Amino acid sequence: MKIRNFLLAAAACAVSIAASAAPPGWTISEIGSFGTNISQGNAVNNRGQVVGTSNKVILPFHWAGISRCLLWENGAMQDLGAPQGGDFCQAMDITDRGTVVACTGYGDQAFLWKDGTWTFAAPGLPVAINKFDAIVGSYWNGSAHRGFYARDGAMSEIGSLGGSITSATALNDKGYVVGVATVNDMLGIAHAFVWKDGVINDLGTLPGMEDSSATDINNHGVIVGYSTTTWNDRTGFIADVTGGMRPLGIGGWSEPAAINDRGAVVGRANDKAFLYDNGTLTYLDDIPAVRAAGWTFLNPTDINDRGWITGYGSRGTGLAGFVLIPK
Repeated sequence: MKIRNFLLAAAACAVSIAASAAPPGWTISEIGSFGTNISQGNAVNNRGQVVGTSNKVILPFHWAGISRCLLWENGAMQDLGAPQGGDFCQAMDITDRGTVVACTGYGDQAFLWKDGTWTFAAPGLPVAINKFDAIVGSYWNGSAHRGFYARDGAMSEIGSLGGSITSATALNDKGYVVGVATVNDMLGIAHAFVWKDGVINDLGTLPGMEDSSATDINNHGVIVGYSTTTWNDRTGFIADVTGGMRPLGIGGWSEPAAINDRGAVVGRANDKAFLYDNGTLTYLDDIPAVRAAGWTFLNPTDINDRGWITGYGSRGTGLAGFVLIPK
């Protein structure tokens, strides 16, 4: 469950924000790279396995356009390679059983990696997977980009909200899918949606705002995302599968990326990475262990139920994937 970008340039929630205190300390580790200074963590499961991608050196000083899927666990990084022997792979998400969903090329094919074997799953760009190995993402249907839901070789196209474009961003184990869809192509207006079993529902926007986008949903049906004004001021929201969108509770500019089953939310707010847990806001960039290790400009992408956070940030001269672990 994590953040995704859209393809276009005051009821209470069923489950509340997590009831736990902020951790007293943290450790941060770099997930490594394949001989370059660029890597990214995209997802972390409850076993502590992180998946992502890194540029890879093939010849001395030559790595442009070459990337590989990576799996990090217990301080060690594994090269998952790329499906069909290609030169490009991005691992997007991982289940607790260790099944990885990845994209190849320019996001035109989705593959599953399981027990060392790659299997074709669907056309298009995958973004998330649930425990049943169902995946969601977006693909080109010949006339427009549309969200899709695929499981066991069968794919369903996610409908629209009146416009022509949809993009799925996350799903949970109950089959609920969230994302963003245009409601007016000409004006470029898009709204967050929730979809299940062929039915799509518009989640609307926060009062006074024009657009919205859902970025994640947990297994209790709690949805996070952000709503924007014409000037692109962003306010994080929380909702559930029946609607009830309301502000997340972080002042200023905020963009949630992911929510775990305990209700802890990560993202960026006011030019910093944040953790919002049980009403307590922690700026991750300001954590002493993070600063001491030389990390800046963290961008969280996912959080597991143990509170482990992954993403990427600046360190030294490059952008590196990280895993931030509460003590």
